[in-house]
Amino acid sequence: MLKRRPGLWTETALGLGLVTLLALVLSLGVVGLLFKIEDAERRTDLAQQSARSLRAQLEAESRMDSPAYAAVLKPYVDHLPENGAIWMVSKSNQPLVVLRGEPAATMDVGVRSALYSKQEHMRVRGSRFGRRYIEITQPIVRSGMVVGAIRYRTQLDATGPFGGQWGVMAVYILLSTTVIAGVGFLLFRRRLVRPILEIQEATDAIAGGAFGQRVEVDGPRELVELSGALSTMSASLAAFRERSEQQLQSLEEANRNLRGVQQDLINSEKLASVGRLAAGIAHELGNPLAAVMGYVELLQQGLDEPELEADIVRRCRAELERIQNIIGDLLDYARPDQTPFAAEEVESMLKEAAERVRVLPQFQAIQIRIELDEGLPEVYIQREKIHQVLLNVLTNAADAMQGRGVIRLQASQENELVSVVCLDEGPGLNEEVLGRLFDPFYTTKEPGKGTGLGLAISHRIVRSQSGELSAGNQEKGGAWVKVQIPVVSE
Repeated sequence: MLKRRPGLWTETALGLGLVTLLALVLSLGVVGLLFKIEDAERRTDLAQQSARSLRAQLEAESRMDSPAYAAVLKPYVDHLPENGAIWMVSKSNQPLVVLRGEPAATMDVGVRSALYSKQEHMRVRGSRFGRRYIEITQPIVRSGMVVGAIRYRTQLDATGPFGGQWGVMAVYILLSTTVIAGVGFLLFRRRLVRPILEIQEATDAIAGGAFGQRVEVDGPRELVELSGALSTMSASLAAFRERSEQQLQSLEEANRNLRGVQQDLINSEKLASVGRLAAGIAHELGNPLAAVMGYVELLQQGLDEPELEADIVRRCRAELERIQNIIGDLLDYARPDQTPFAAEEVESMLKEAAERVRVLPQFQAIQIRIELDEGLPEVYIQREKIHQVLLNVLTNAADAMQGRGVIRLQASQENELVSVVCLDEGPGLNEEVLGRLFDPFYTTKEPGKGTGLGLAISHRIVRSQSGELSAGNQEKGGAWVKVQIPVVSE
């Protein structure tokens, strides 16, 4: 199942939104850095002014005790952040007023700078990427003498994630992104997505067979050119369909005429085949019938010689048996076979065929060699029928070799078939013989030694096994006959 993918509109909208957001975020980084520096400087100045104001108020206080100092410092506590600090220590680093935070037990560098050097000390504490605080330590001087030090600590960054300039920038990013993305989406949909959808609808219509439809869109030049090409293709398809319909009608008419001519040719071929078959039957049966009729006429004349009459009767019987064999072969050629099919081994089948023919007189001086490829599969055949084919092929090879030489039976697998090739050492086959080799009643043997039905029957048998029977000449002399039969399917 194909994974459902987002459409062009969705992908482009997401891409455009991502690019817009990325551009704004990158711009925000620069602007934010400038804002942050400016804000830190402003807060530093503000904290410094606040600390100096506290120092001035404390130095101007008439009373020099803790309650008086606390009264001066207390109004500033409410404006301090959570981690802010405001406290005052004496010259000996003893706490005088502690309103927020906690003085260290030992003097830090800021307190020492205020108490001993009478100088203002300022430092920034905290992480650069987290909360930062500014600590300002001011000396309290009366009559030219340092009487104490005040620590003022406040937050250097804006409070909260959207405080100060950061809040403005966040709103700016949101509004800018929305406006830019919205305008971009509308323009993109109008100028690109809508024309593409129109082209898609027109393409679907043309694919459905609506040839000749024109496609007109309002969009960029490339899409207008694409729609024009699509319209041209649609018009060409319409013209092609019209020509195809006309050609189809012409072909149907020609096909009807061809079927008529083909039927005439089939009928003519059938008549020619019947004629050849009748001529063959007449030729094969004519000679023995003429002989029998001659012998009968002699018997009718009365020979008064018992031995001669017995010889003539014997000759009549032989000719009649010859006629019977011809008719039997002809019936075998025409009769459909009902023998069941089965899986058979090729090696045993070839060895059995070789054993059967070795007892025949023409095989006394002939050697049969069986050459098999390894791993041959079983074949699905009618065993006795294929034996009949092999016996006929071997007998013809022995006759061609005049009873002397070597016959080779080679078996190999070719795709879904097993090929059995019979190779003889005879004179081979000329072109006329090859052209008529499987015709009924065609034979090159002398009269009385063959009816010409053996290979014709073998050809029909192999075809009935879904195989093929073929023949040809070897390059070095001799003929070959190939029997191809199907293997057992898994």
